[in-house]
Amino acid sequence: MWIKCIRLYQFRNINEQEIKLSPNVNILIGKNGQGKTNFVESLYLTLKGISFRFAENKNLIQLSKKQSSLIAIVEDDNCDNIFHVQTNFENVSKKHFLNHKAVSASTLNLFFSAILFSPESLEIIKSDSLARRNFIDEFIINLKNKEFFKIKFDYQKILKTRNKILKDIRDENIKKEQGLLVLKSLENNFLKLATEYTFLRTQKIKEILPSLNKAVAEIMGDNMWINVDYLISGENAMHYTISEIYDKLKSRLSELQSGELSLGHSLVGPQKHDIHFLVNNQDSRIFCSQGQQRALILSFKIAEVVYYKKLYGTYPLLILDDVFSELDNFRREKLMAFLETVNSQIIVTTTDEFLNNNFKLKESTLVINVNEGKFNSVKKITELNTAR
Repeated sequence: MWIKCIRLYQFRNINEQEIKLSPNVNILIGKNGQGKTNFVESLYLTLKGISFRFAENKNLIQLSKKQSSLIAIVEDDNCDNIFHVQTNFENVSKKHFLNHKAVSASTLNLFFSAILFSPESLEIIKSDSLARRNFIDEFIINLKNKEFFKIKFDYQKILKTRNKILKDIRDENIKKEQGLLVLKSLENNFLKLATEYTFLRTQKIKEILPSLNKAVAEIMGDNMWINVDYLISGENAMHYTISEIYDKLKSRLSELQSGELSLGHSLVGPQKHDIHFLVNNQDSRIFCSQGQQRALILSFKIAEVVYYKKLYGTYPLLILDDVFSELDNFRREKLMAFLETVNSQIIVTTTDEFLNNNFKLKESTLVINVNEGKFNSVKKITELNTAR
């Protein structure tokens, strides 16, 4: 699968552009603030249906404009399909289309996979628990796991209903006795979905651990061993059976009922769990340097790519947004060595400085200059190499 071209219309600082891409390596170069990350965001948004920047829809529309759109032509070599993918933005609304038919963001995720390396992703370990939960969910979503999509969607739906009831009880919009009866009627399904959601997370983490430790040996050194703790109310549930997870959540639901009624929202469920990465059985948030933390997440991203290839026999689209500036020389070289083994479309944003220091350009590499929201293919690769 690769993106042949993408058309951007009034998206962020990009007025109107059609950008053709290579099926191999594409390098976007330019100074900061010119629109490189906006372009990366447009690719991710088109294929995944959401922005990795968690932007409001209105902020995706160019200033003073009322609407914007993204259109990508995607070729799938495995089944000789060409997909027309479109996302329209107007005010606060966002609509997705696949081959001119309206679809949900989750449907897009079942068709397309893109693994993003970004400065933000490298900071996951020292971020909050929400960022780490989203990081793991994004990993599973990239596997195009239909079961996970359905369970997550159904869980979020019942969680929203449950939170509304709790809020109505707190605000005295309904009688407490009536509200408690409604909560009781939701309990079995809520616990079932919460358990399945949690169990899928722990299982997928366990499945990627061998690939993660292999990548860590390359990026961080042979003396490092990685484990992951999945925490439910401070207890590691990584090796819980599905019934043990259910019992734990049910117990916590009873223990925290008064707190939920007082606060007006749910205190139990996968939206409250945390994931800790351990290096040699020590919490990486505390015992690892910033460089080691970044190397650990870089290793996880590499393991994602390897795991995806193991499942599907092909590589996903790789997007690297200004990550080389966040890594030391040793890890830049390791990442480049890995990328040379990947037979996939790769999108890289960087500055001239990191272009000169990191890339051995090939004839198939496409280089695009980015300046004030304008994208232009620059010199031929042979001319670029000669200029050096």
